[in-house]
Amino acid sequence: MGWGHLVGVADRELQALRDGRWEEAQALAAEREALGPAMAPPTPADRPALEMLLSLQDQIVVECTLARDAIARELASLARGRGAVRGYRNAAERPSAHVAHVA
Repeated sequence: MGWGHLVGVADRELQALRDGRWEEAQALAAEREALGPAMAPPTPADRPALEMLLSLQDQIVVECTLARDAIARELASLARGRGAVRGYRNAAERPSAHVAHVA
């Protein structure tokens, strides 16, 4: 198993991230992490594969950052929505001063 195999795993991981297949991407990241230390030291002939790995790693970081930012925006939106719901709930619980209560 050579450095080209590691490139293939990283490429599949990147595609899984881009497609939102998080569990698959996580499994591929674990596979890549396990394979790395088992690889033979690179030779000059492995340079193109190593350069591709570096490029793929940079793209993987970008995809993870974009996903994290999207999740942060969604969580912030949920927090704002909860605040609005609490505001409406509090307003609904207080009787209006302009409403006459008939018993």
